[in-house]
Amino acid sequence: MGSRPVRLARRTYRVDGAQAAAMDELLVAGLTASGVSDAAAEATGLRVA
Repeated sequence: MGSRPVRLARRTYRVDGAQAAAMDELLVAGLTASGVSDAAAEATGLRVA
């Protein structure tokens, strides 16, 4: 299924098919709008792109 870039905080992360299935677009939008920190984003297991 491949991966796609997702911008959170100041970094862009690669979200693979399994992560994308578990993470819907509203969650991504909510994290982006809330200004989630890079440390919090990385704590979810996201990898820096």
